[in-house]
Amino acid sequence: MPIRTQVEENEALTLNIIAMGVGTPSLKYRVLGGNTWTSVTASNVGRSVYSATIPAQTQDFEYYLESGSVVFPVTANSTSPIYQTVVVMATETDLCEGFHSHRLLNPTQQKPSFSG
Repeated sequence: MPIRTQVEENEALTLNIIAMGVGTPSLKYRVLGGNTWTSVTASNVGRSVYSATIPAQTQDFEYYLESGSVVFPVTANSTSPIYQTVVVMATETDLCEGFHSHRLLNPTQQKPSFSG
């Protein structure tokens, strides 16, 4: 199953984790660029399969998984860490609020001409 990089606003993100040969994984998440990590201990659902849920968020967030010295993504332990980023998409109602109708033109297309 692919890694989700976006969720709807107020949608929880449940991760199914395969952790073989390591201890119980811990999921750490925070608001994108924030300082405070929240930790969730994954629960075992069978053999080496675990599950952990990031509660519904209203802002973009980032996370990583950790089990001892093993992390995902592997860049989470580097000197310039990069975490898994998830974009929170606004609902359709939120996207339309306060906007008027606009037309976007491809810059390679000819602009319409008006004659009077």
